[in-house]
Amino acid sequence: MSAADPAVAADVRRLATEMERIHPDLFHSVSRAEFRGAVEDVVARLPELDRDQLLVELMRFTALEVHATPTMRTAAAAARTRLTPLPP
Repeated sequence: MSAADPAVAADVRRLATEMERIHPDLFHSVSRAEFRGAVEDVVARLPELDRDQLLVELMRFTALEVHATPTMRTAAAAARTRLTPLPP
């Protein structure tokens, strides 16, 4: 499946919708309009993106909610998400 596949656009939009549904305060550091604009920018650029570029763009818009206020993960949260905590 290429990034230009219509199913990929649907998946990107679904990810954004689920982020809005699940996140308790998604718009604390970014407006809904800015977030949705970033999503639609990725969708518009899908035909020119390869798989790696798409991954970077997804990381970019999923990170929008934390770029202004960095968050810290606890060891327990990291274990649940299969992340390794950074040493102090």
